[in-house]
Amino acid sequence: MQHLTTATLFAAVAAAQGNSGGVRQNFLQWAASQGKNYSSYSEMQMREAVFAFNSAAVDEMNAASAASGNPHAATFKNNFTSDLTEAEFEANFTGARPEQGDEDGAANSDAHLRDLQGLPTSVNWFTAGRVHAVKNQGSCGSCWAFGSNTTLEAAIAIRDSASPVHLSEQELVDCSGTNKSTAGVIGTYSNAGCNGGWMDVAWKYVKYNGISTDAAYPYKALKQTCAQKTKTKVGFVSGWNTHNASTIKAASAAGVVSIGISASPNAFRYYSSGVVQAADCYGTLNHAVVVIGYDDAEDGGNGAWIVQNSWGTGWGDAGRIKFAVNFNSATQPLGTCKMMYIPQTVVPGTSKA
Repeated sequence: MQHLTTATLFAAVAAAQGNSGGVRQNFLQWAASQGKNYSSYSEMQMREAVFAFNSAAVDEMNAASAASGNPHAATFKNNFTSDLTEAEFEANFTGARPEQGDEDGAANSDAHLRDLQGLPTSVNWFTAGRVHAVKNQGSCGSCWAFGSNTTLEAAIAIRDSASPVHLSEQELVDCSGTNKSTAGVIGTYSNAGCNGGWMDVAWKYVKYNGISTDAAYPYKALKQTCAQKTKTKVGFVSGWNTHNASTIKAASAAGVVSIGISASPNAFRYYSSGVVQAADCYGTLNHAVVVIGYDDAEDGGNGAWIVQNSWGTGWGDAGRIKFAVNFNSATQPLGTCKMMYIPQTVVPGTSKA
């Protein structure tokens, strides 16, 4: 099939009639910056229309932030998803499927975390050298694998006072779902590769099977035949803990917290800088990310969570976003982007269960 390269796109659009010059120019500049290629001129026209719709939403949000007078208000920008419909975006870049009440979690009580006295005013596990650089899941609904691994990598690094080792997301995509006995997988798991999953199901897999490094089992952004049987395992899990709004800050002070969120609201999808408020990001829970810290001084002293995504550094603020700590318990009872749904931390082990 013939593809329109960026150069061909410029020539084709320059010769076309209709459409406002400003919108078209913005689309051309954006397509060039993203290296977009389209299969036909008709597809390019459709993508331009989608881009125009999404770009108008970005402009509207930025205007609202400017009008709010809040110097900490979030700002927004077009990104690599701007020519995708909402359905296409959700199908390709989300994938969290909550699994609750896993009996193998061996969760410890988090009652001791309710005492918030003496916690540091700010924590950032990335700058502390315990969180791997921002990763990129690509067009695969494997956010759950990146969320589970980033949390486990940090837990091991914190325990060992070491740099994080990049664990294999591909092993989780291939092996923590429906498996054949020939793959050598111990246990049965409900994750669905690029079609979604949940973090504690991945940890349950690691608890009984261990997990290899990304170097040994590299990421391909698609589901393959499970090949874990031939890999050397370096990561292990002994259990995990579930938290809530009362304990998540203390949990964050102690390590990285895995969270499920709603990524569909435009305030998340097109984030650029500042602090996203709960009232602007509250929808269907469909994505997994990690809390890598917090800062009490952010948002005018109201505080903000520092959240790391798995869409590469071209998204957000170099791959990260800040969520407001404050939220209205009546209208947003699960906090900004529903981050309080099931916050979880993992307890690293030293061998398979």
